[in-house]
Amino acid sequence: LKAQIEATTDELKFSRQRAKERKSSLKASEELLAALTDEFEYLMAFTTGQDAIRSRNKIVQKSWSLLTGDPQAAGDLFYTNLFEAAPQLITSGPFHGVNVKVQAARLVDMIDFAIKKLNDTVTLVPILTNLGARHQQYGTLKAHYDAVGGVLIMTLKQALKEKFTKEVE
Repeated sequence: LKAQIEATTDELKFSRQRAKERKSSLKASEELLAALTDEFEYLMAFTTGQDAIRSRNKIVQKSWSLLTGDPQAAGDLFYTNLFEAAPQLITSGPFHGVNVKVQAARLVDMIDFAIKKLNDTVTLVPILTNLGARHQQYGTLKAHYDAVGGVLIMTLKQALKEKFTKEVE
C-alpha cells in the first residue's frame, strides 16, 4: 500500500509539474501572439502610410511633369513672382548679384531631380541636406524659405491653371 501511495504521489507531482509547464508554455505563446499581433498592426499602419506617401508622390510627380514642358519658362516665372513678392531678396538678399536666368535653370533642375527621387529618400535626403547647408552659407534665412514656398505654390497655380486642383495643392 505504501508503494502504491508513493507511486500515486509521484504521479500527482509529475502531473502538476506538466500542468505548470503547459501553463508556462501557454503564457509564453500568448505573449508571443500578442507581440506578433502588435508587430503586424505596426507593419500594416506603416505600409498604409507608405502607400499614402507613394500616392501623394505620384500626384506631385504628375503635376510637375505638366509644368516642365518648358523648364526655363517655369523657372523664369517663379523668379519673376518671387522678386515681385519680395524685392529685397534681389536688392540686398541672397540673390543680389546672381544671374537669375542661370539660377532659374538650377532651381528647375534641382526640383526636377528631387521630385524624381521622392520615393528614394536614401539618395534624396543627403543631397537636400547638402543643398540646405550651401544655402545657409549664402546667407539664406528661414524667412527666405517661407517666401520661396509661397511663391512656388503661386507659380504652380499660374502655370497649371485648371489642372492645379485641391489634390495638387
